[in-house]
Amino acid sequence: AVVSTQSTGETTDERLKNYLDQCLDQLRGWLNNLTVQKLVLVMQDLETKENIERWSFDIACDKSIRNCPDLTKPAELKTIQKGIQDVIRQIVSSVTFLPILESSCSFDILVYTDHDVTIPVGWDETTAKIVVGGSENVQLKGFSTSVHTVTPTISYKMP
Repeated sequence: AVVSTQSTGETTDERLKNYLDQCLDQLRGWLNNLTVQKLVLVMQDLETKENIERWSFDIACDKSIRNCPDLTKPAELKTIQKGIQDVIRQIVSSVTFLPILESSCSFDILVYTDHDVTIPVGWDETTAKIVVGGSENVQLKGFSTSVHTVTPTISYKMP
């Protein structure tokens, strides 16, 4: 299932913080249950509703640990933190090639889950919200833990 929850960008900082806290709590549960396949952040032009950026994080889960309750595959914390830091550095450096967003924008958070996952209240099934018409795709370097492999991709509309 592809589910989303949307923010229009018309919130105060406290409301945005609460919204993101709820999203992250739900995402944490799905990640711990090994049911997430992809996490996507879509930036949309508020006026035209056109998708202008799409940040996609493909997530492959090692579901074999679900069948082995005594087997834990702890990746070293430093290795995980380094992988996350590497992705964050790539995201920060992407400002050098991404077009400047000159219009007011909203964002959608999409989570691709296994088909048997129950969709919680406040989340809705949705479309993939692809960036169309003159877009570029940039594959970033991913990272792996002993349970998850994350592969980030940025799609953006060319000006």
